[in-house]
Amino acid sequence: MKNIFLLLFTFIFVQSSYADQYEIISEEMAIEAVELLNNQSDVIVWCDCCDGENLLYVTVNSAYYEYTGENGESTVFLSGFDEYGNEYLEALDLAYVYVADGELAVKVSEFLGYETEVCTEYFSYYDNYPFMESNDLDYSDDEVTFDLGSDESEGDVYQDVVSITSFFCMDYCHLYFIDSEGMESSGIIDESSLPENFLLYSEEEEAYYMNPIYEGMSANIEYSTIEVEDEFGQIEYDIFISNLEIQ
Repeated sequence: MKNIFLLLFTFIFVQSSYADQYEIISEEMAIEAVELLNNQSDVIVWCDCCDGENLLYVTVNSAYYEYTGENGESTVFLSGFDEYGNEYLEALDLAYVYVADGELAVKVSEFLGYETEVCTEYFSYYDNYPFMESNDLDYSDDEVTFDLGSDESEGDVYQDVVSITSFFCMDYCHLYFIDSEGMESSGIIDESSLPENFLLYSEEEEAYYMNPIYEGMSANIEYSTIEVEDEFGQIEYDIFISNLEIQ
């Protein structure tokens, strides 16, 4: 019986250590982490020691820390948008947040030189990268252009007033927004419809990302329905935004 309780206690202790390695940390570590995170365009959030946990790419709007206890105990928070366009605001365990170190994905705690439990092999940060990278772009007269496929309209042109939430590229480049009825939506958009300073380029990440000043801005859009091919060559319909005017 004692052995059973000992095994149970050991299991609970190990699971707890996996779940919270570097969430409650010193102020010094929090300052280092915030500085590192605010220099990233995006990070991976993934508890590799947790069963069934899927990695999630998150764009970085801002990172900050708050005091959570005595003697300067602190927790780091990250705000931004995940790879699906959902708003993200969470407390972080620095053992389960990854930054790009060259091609490799490296835990923030490990990157800062702290002993860290590692439950998976090292992997490429860009294996499943969902945002627009420089090699997804063509260059013509120093302007960015996107391969959108066919832009032939399949219907009438519509107008709406929307609130911009995020922007990134996968198979196509999408602008994410909340429409006039309060619904989250997105549409394929051409670079020529974007304001001049809408995209910023990170030399460190070699990637473009949305200028954060546009988050939450209202805009008038014109859009129609088009046919696009998915990764399996199947035809599906999507919204194509032909005009964007910031209010």
